[in-house]
Amino acid sequence: MVVAAVTRDSTLPRTISLNVSLQSVGDASFRAWLIQFLKDNPAAARRLVFEMTGAAASKSLPLTHQFAAELRDAGSRLALDHFELDRGAIATVHDLMPAYLKLAPAFTNEICARKDVRFVLEAMLRMLRPLEIPIIAQGVEDIALVPVLKELDILGYQGYAGGRPEPLPTF
Repeated sequence: MVVAAVTRDSTLPRTISLNVSLQSVGDASFRAWLIQFLKDNPAAARRLVFEMTGAAASKSLPLTHQFAAELRDAGSRLALDHFELDRGAIATVHDLMPAYLKLAPAFTNEICARKDVRFVLEAMLRMLRPLEIPIIAQGVEDIALVPVLKELDILGYQGYAGGRPEPLPTF
């Protein structure tokens, strides 16, 4: 299991992000195990960030708040993945103060092609900027998009424009 490997392998990156589903977060026995593991392994906890989709976080906000608080108490963090604008997205970010946001590929794929998408994205970024939450663009397949992302003050990107996935070392 990757979570346990963090305690054994110092060659892994300083920060490791793991996706977690709303179903897993809602499973009390899983959550209890995870939080206990993090408390028992504080060095690993500091390196781990758990990603939930923005839609999942919004769907069950009280549970997401509880999980985020448990992670913080255990020394770890929560981030929002596939972040899109829905009715409660900005409020969810204000409430949770995630470690970072990963923009849904729907935004990044259309920034250059559609002025309306860029306008919406720029407005969203202006609202989020005072919170100082790092923003990462997902689905960046064309290297020509990278200067546009930089112009928008997006911290980083994820996608084939940066290269193909690499295998992790054997644990």
